[in-house]
Amino acid sequence: MKGLHTGPILDRLRFIAEAKKAFDSKPIWKTEKHRLSNRLNLVVALRLNGVLRGGVSIRISTPSDVWEEDVYGHVEVRFPGVNRSLRINPIEWKPLRYHDNPSQASAPHRNQRLWDRWLPFDLNAPHGLHSFDQSGRGVAVPLPRALSNFSDYTDLCASLWLCPDMMGLPAPPWTRRML
Repeated sequence: MKGLHTGPILDRLRFIAEAKKAFDSKPIWKTEKHRLSNRLNLVVALRLNGVLRGGVSIRISTPSDVWEEDVYGHVEVRFPGVNRSLRINPIEWKPLRYHDNPSQASAPHRNQRLWDRWLPFDLNAPHGLHSFDQSGRGVAVPLPRALSNFSDYTDLCASLWLCPDMMGLPAPPWTRRML
């Protein structure tokens, strides 16, 4: 993200992370081609502290042909004139691959390997924008509680993202295929 001043962007990301969030439209799952398969994606614009500010949404993605696996979501932020979106507080449940924390992480998190995880804003902000634009590896921690279904996932998202509208979000229209 060359040419951008990191301080003001991190301040804006902090404001977004700490703001109370609400959906600005009805969430709708859409099927999109992804490599050799399809993914189900949900993107919904957000109001922050009751105000629609633009460029902030929730994004959740999962394969269309598995059931309650490889679910990934985050608060997505887009800035005018910037090609890459930034992600705040990603939450990954039953991912396909583990995550290794970087050696630059603080002592309790350094080189930790995690499966179900989330990347808290406050742990990643000191490392600059690389954790938020995915040009560097972020610092993850285990999920604060075990999840047994998609409803548990959205309830956790509601809590960690400060977005009560996530509670009761309809599950993706997964399809089970016989192999």
